Amino acid sequence: MKRVLFILAVAAMAVGCLEAGESYYTPNDVYFIVSLQDGEGHDLLDSTTVENWVDKDIYCTFQGETYHADSLDTEFEKKGGDGTGFVGLEKILYTEDGYTASNGLYFGLISGLTPLDDDVVLFWPDGSTDTVHISNYVSLSTENPRAVTQQFFYMTLNGLAYLQYYVLRLTK
Repeated sequence: MKRVLFILAVAAMAVGCLEAGESYYTPNDVYFIVSLQDGEGHDLLDSTTVENWVDKDIYCTFQGETYHADSLDTEFEKKGGDGTGFVGLEKILYTEDGYTASNGLYFGLISGLTPLDDDVVLFWPDGSTDTVHISNYVSLSTENPRAVTQQFFYMTLNGLAYLQYYVLRLTK
């Protein structure tokens, strides 16, 4: 019985360290993946697709900088969200279901602690562009400036809300 009371007392002290009504969590990092298809549903980043864009110049602009997607990175692993993992734009293999590999363009990684209200403009080999607007608002704890109490993140694609999480599907 003393052991149970001791555990409850320790738990009560730990809970008492938080401000009333305030809970902390790690924010989600900011990134997105673009899946590119032609009008018939063929993957434009697959070298076996006729008229593919594998070796074409694909790039984006973000906060005044230009980032070119180089050759496909088959060893790609999402970098950490501590601000040091930003790679710009990169051609990758990714999976949504854990089994099926797909080609894509990866943009990121930006720490979820970073407030954003910026456009990423994607430039395609056919001369067209697409704009992804990223908004990331965070509320930080008054006690711990690296502890997030609230995060509001959303993306728009060409001005329309995009609700399919982090993979943007585009048809060119």
